Amino acid sequence: MLSLLAPGGRAALMDGSPPVSPTLTTRLLSPVVSLGCRWFAADWTRSPWQLVERDLDHVQIQWADWAYVSARSGTKPSLPDGR
Repeated sequence: MLSLLAPGGRAALMDGSPPVSPTLTTRLLSPVVSLGCRWFAADWTRSPWQLVERDLDHVQIQWADWAYVSARSGTKPSLPDGR
């Protein structure tokens, strides 16, 4: 996806993942979320957002309610000649 993006273009990725800082609420919801992941054959261990954080500049991160869904966005760097 990022290889198709023009320099200076913006990309965003929304994905589910375990919370970085679990709270009491997220700990209580964890068994339900885990069951849902198994039911829908979701791979809880993949980390596609790492590509956004690694390859884009000005990355912004937003967590949804209960911290199981996050969105990351950023800008593709310009070419070395400034284009």
